[in-house]
Amino acid sequence: MTNTKRVTALRRFIEEFLAERLETKLKALPIGDQKRQKLAEEYQRGNWLDSAAQRAGTLSVVTHTIKGVHPSAKGSSWNATMQTMPSRQEVGTHSLSRPDLDVTGPANAMDVNKFLALQLDGVSLLDLLIAGDSDMLAAMSDDHAVASQWRKGFCQIVEGPVKPSRGRLREGAESYAKALASDILR
Repeated sequence: MTNTKRVTALRRFIEEFLAERLETKLKALPIGDQKRQKLAEEYQRGNWLDSAAQRAGTLSVVTHTIKGVHPSAKGSSWNATMQTMPSRQEVGTHSLSRPDLDVTGPANAMDVNKFLALQLDGVSLLDLLIAGDSDMLAAMSDDHAVASQWRKGFCQIVEGPVKPSRGRLREGAESYAKALASDILR
């Protein structure tokens, strides 16, 4: 059962986010530009959520990002869950109760991460979606089937493990060293 007041608040919250994003984009365009109408359509709640849910699958939530080290680094970013971490005496990721998360993926999908990271009453929209919160689904769409499909799309950001690239650690380290040396020598 949904809470009408909460659904309204969530819907308003989503629409305010979209209005701010649209306003920023419209400021960059002249008043008579034909792209303004197209942007206004793209930022309608249903249109934007549909597009964003599809783009969410290109993003991955990770604890260890490789490209943050060096843009030419070869290897895979990965998400270390506490269940998969061995217990050791040294200080490392395993020492943290909840490591900070980062997101990797194409730049044109990072607005999806920004949307999912929004918090209302101390809870992120992503957490509401993961929990299958009925008010969040109702706020996204009056059609439960559509909202459920969008939820599935958004949850892709955390559901699958990042597939590691092939190769041994040493090959990745050698690749990193070569890229770093190349940059230094330029």
